[in-house]
This record gives sequence, structure tokens and C-alpha cells, in this order.
Amino acid sequence: MDTDVIFRTALSASQALELDELLWTVLWKPLGLDRDVCRKFKARGRETVIAAEVDGRIIGGLVAVWDDKGEVEIRHLAVNPAMRGRGAGTRLATALLESARVQGCCRVHTIARNTSVPFFRKLGFATAPGTAPQHPLFEQHGIRFELMELGIGEGTEGCRQGRAPKENEYRLCSFRHCDKQPKNPGRKSASDKGRFAKKLDFCEPRADLTPF
Repeated sequence: MDTDVIFRTALSASQALELDELLWTVLWKPLGLDRDVCRKFKARGRETVIAAEVDGRIIGGLVAVWDDKGEVEIRHLAVNPAMRGRGAGTRLATALLESARVQGCCRVHTIARNTSVPFFRKLGFATAPGTAPQHPLFEQHGIRFELMELGIGEGTEGCRQGRAPKENEYRLCSFRHCDKQPKNPGRKSASDKGRFAKKLDFCEPRADLTPF
């Protein structure tokens, strides 16, 4: 990128609000969803937030959640349209993958919009087993979803024991090249389909199903 970017994992209250505004503006406002959709359907689990800042402004961000098996789900990732094409999104995702790897995670997964599938494939993600949830609200905008996953690490002790890291274990590590060959390409997440299918039964559109 031709402008210095600062990546933050500890946000002030004002920075957190700025990131929340960015996520809504980029991901959900164009679909006519409520302003508070991100908070309303917040996922269970310990959350990791990484924000990209340029000249004091939040220009991108990523939200991920650890489950009780020590796996990580990327929930939301967005970059200011004016700053796209400069690598901010890739660096946000790479930062998460590296942090997850050293903390013992063996699998990162997401429900990707069709427009984001090429982005994730470049990072080494592959189509995951199962059927992705779809929703008429998004289909009318040409948006469909795909389950995607990336195997990382070597099945370290924390992952084998199904342990999510403690709060004080979170840290942002230096960037490295990510593993392009998933270690467990056939591994299933039996909970994915059931979890998200249930959420689609609600009358109100479930915006948390659409991280991208």
C-alpha cells in the first residue's frame, strides 16, 4: 500500500464505534438492513477484532470468533471502498490467520458471499463440506453464500484439546506466508449447517449470516 497502515487489536471506544459504522456502511446498509444488525446478532464465543487505520481513520476491519473447539470463524471483513485494491483486506486476514496459527487453531472457516470467494481462495481457503445457508433478501441482490475453510497449523495441543485461548493470550503476530494446502481438507464442521439454518427461521433477516 502506498499509505502507512496501522493495524490495531486494541480499540478505543471511539475507534470501536468507527469500525461498527464502517461495517454497517459497507456490508449491510446497501441491503437496507437496520443500523444495529451487527450487535443484534452477535455470535457467541471470544471475539477477535483487527482494525486497519490510515491517518487516524479506520479504513477496514475484521471480526472473528473462537468457538469452544478452538476453531475460528471469520464473521465480518470490510474495507472502505475508496481504499480497496491496496492490500488492506489481505493484510487483515493474514494477521488473523497468523495469530490463530500460533495460538493453536487448526481450522479457520467462514460463510463467504459469492463476491468474496475469489479473495478467500487466494488466501488458500477451499470450499467446505455442507450446504451454505441462502436467504431471499440477499439473493435479490445477487448474493449467494459458500462455506469455506482453511486448515492451519499442525494440530497443536490447544486445538487437540478443543481449547479456545484465554483473553490475555491474544496477540497480533508478525505476518508470514500462509499455508496454501489445508492440513485437513476433508474435515467437517457438523454444526455449521444446523447453526445457520436455524437462524434463517426468524422472520427478521439475519444479517450475521453475511460476513461479506
